[in-house]
Amino acid sequence: MANPKIIFSLHITLLLLLLQGCSSTISVSREINYPSAKGLNIHSITLDRFSSNQNSGADTLRQQIIANLNRDQFVSVVPEGGEGVLTARLQWDDLRHDSWREEHRYKDRISYSYHLKLQRSLTVNYRLTTPDGEVGDAISDTFSEEYQSSESQRQANSKAPTNNEIDLQLLRHIATRIARDIAPHRAAYAFEFHKGKDDNLELGIRYVEKGRNEQAEAIFQQVLQRSPKNEDRAAALYNLGLLQEIAGRYNEAFVHYRDANQMNLKETLYLDALSRIERRVDEEAMFQKQTQQVSPNSDIDERHKPAENE
Repeated sequence: MANPKIIFSLHITLLLLLLQGCSSTISVSREINYPSAKGLNIHSITLDRFSSNQNSGADTLRQQIIANLNRDQFVSVVPEGGEGVLTARLQWDDLRHDSWREEHRYKDRISYSYHLKLQRSLTVNYRLTTPDGEVGDAISDTFSEEYQSSESQRQANSKAPTNNEIDLQLLRHIATRIARDIAPHRAAYAFEFHKGKDDNLELGIRYVEKGRNEQAEAIFQQVLQRSPKNEDRAAALYNLGLLQEIAGRYNEAFVHYRDANQMNLKETLYLDALSRIERRVDEEAMFQKQTQQVSPNSDIDERHKPAENE
């Protein structure tokens, strides 16, 4: 007789695979512009005093922040005289190291599993002084992972990162968040394309994944013109809007999202896109101001905005 636990596990696995296969969207990641999260408009920065309660990590944090700023190149790092002066204080919690063994019984058999859990937290209080005043925040991050082995405690321990690797991961995460607070930057965003029920929609998305946006646009236009189903035509409009948004043409994206929403009111993805594109317009306008650039697509044409009673 088949083991009931195994049968149940197989049913769960098949259900998960079925749900994954039924997903109506395909995610495509692209980098987009973001303004400074603190709304700052500075073009140079000096990193001043960095200290730590455990005499470790301050120099690495400084280097990681500089690396983030240099990568995006919207704010210059200068030895002195920057428009902003950044200071930071690191507060480490002690590393927690817990290991244990668990016993497993099945009928007349006994087996063991060996476990290791590591936990380490870091909080950084930073302050940035500018001619307009001072901004700052306390940013925290925690590393918490468990490792296990069916062989031995030593093998479980061997799967864990070193203390230095844990610290570096925490410092990198917090450095990225500080850099994004104080400077405009580019970061990945996952655009959710709708594959509908027309196979050509998914074909178009595959072209997007390969960076062939012109071919993808032609395919979506074809679905829009030829499909007899409003649901697929609305998905094509929405996907065309995503292509416009990725290209920074927000007016056109807004129109496509609005038309998709009107064609298929049941699909909340299109309504969410309308809200997002209005937010993106504000973010892009702030980004352009912070980087002293001008974009002709930085706002939505007034005639395209929905009326109050819509």
